[in-house]
Amino acid sequence: MKKLVEFSSEALASLRPFTNKYGEHEAKEPNKLRTTLFPAVRAGSFGLLRDLHALYIMSAEIHISLAIVMQASKELRDEELLNVCIEMDEQNKRQQAWLMTQIEHRASHTLVVPQ
Repeated sequence: MKKLVEFSSEALASLRPFTNKYGEHEAKEPNKLRTTLFPAVRAGSFGLLRDLHALYIMSAEIHISLAIVMQASKELRDEELLNVCIEMDEQNKRQQAWLMTQIEHRASHTLVVPQ
């Protein structure tokens, strides 16, 4: 999980020049999504499975957001922004693959073996 935080920090840093260039508008939806997906600390193996599931949903939201920004960067003819988004999308796909592997690995044991 520590690595996922690191990836997020790197993504934020790589987008910073573009927020300076195009401006920044703070949306409330990301905080609402986070609160909905992670309402409280979850304990145990089932809690971990639910957290992995929530992270996967969040990564899907990021994928869609990147697709939108990529289209905007094409319209703006901003190759630098497009390249950053492509790199971030590739990283996002790797994160989704890792999350799915973790979910598949943990699901059967978590759901079938009595706690």
